[in-house]
Amino acid sequence: MDERKQTGRTAAVGCVAASAALWGSLGVFFHLLSAYGLARGDIVLLRTGTAAAGLFLFLLLTDRRKLRIRLRDIWMFFGTGILSFFLLNYCYLSAIERTSMSVAAVLLYTAPAFVVLLSALLFRERLTKIKVAALFLTLPGCAVMSGVLGASGGYPPAGILFGLGSGLSYALYTIFGRLALRRYGSMTIAFYTFLFAAAASVLISSPARITAALQTPGSWAAAAGLGILTALLPYVLYTKGLTGTGNGEASIIATLEPAVAMLLSVLILREPVNWEKLLGLCLILSAVALIGYGQLLFDRGKGERLPHSLST
Repeated sequence: MDERKQTGRTAAVGCVAASAALWGSLGVFFHLLSAYGLARGDIVLLRTGTAAAGLFLFLLLTDRRKLRIRLRDIWMFFGTGILSFFLLNYCYLSAIERTSMSVAAVLLYTAPAFVVLLSALLFRERLTKIKVAALFLTLPGCAVMSGVLGASGGYPPAGILFGLGSGLSYALYTIFGRLALRRYGSMTIAFYTFLFAAAASVLISSPARITAALQTPGSWAAAAGLGILTALLPYVLYTKGLTGTGNGEASIIATLEPAVAMLLSVLILREPVNWEKLLGLCLILSAVALIGYGQLLFDRGKGERLPHSLST
């Protein structure tokens, strides 16, 4: 791999990792806004609406051409906005209500498995040894860190289905985003993703309750942080990262999110930490390192080079 390709690969991995870190802060903002009396649907609308409005103003002032799309391509943004971003939020929060946060988090991070399978079917990406090894580190890491392995008792089927639905909808952004990148830039894709998701979020929110809650500077700051730091920036970075990574790699790297969420919950929300969470964090970081630099682990002297979509 020449120096230019290596630099592009590193930048792409960095974009995806940064987006995951920002997504990991979502729980903090949910905690803050819930204290102002906002329900889950209200917070989803604030997240998508703030991000859409902010990106619209930015593009209006910098490059209006990025606001243009073909009507025949609307299905792509229906996929990224409603089938992915909107349903991800709805299914994930519904899973939390019916099971627990730990179970919902593990089910959400079935996304890499969905992405690898869908990418193999739709894009003919090879199921390499590196991807398989990273998955074997990632999935147990999420399970151990969340504490689900120590859970007892059963959960209602609806909760499990909602959790799997969140994983599938998460995976669909990688798929639809990859398709949209063939015709549009990351800014355009992110804007229409937020716009479609915001339109759908109106159906499960209360504008009157939102107006009543946003009466103080603190609530406005939390709402702005929610939209910009947990939606606008990470989705632009993640979509940009897809230009230099394979779908499976990007989804696996994005599992940094629960690790960051755990660290922030300890540092900011003062939640307790135990050895299971630390072990899970180590497994996830190991998976990210493997997917980014996995080829260095193999013996090139034997002339064997595993296919890796980041190097193509």
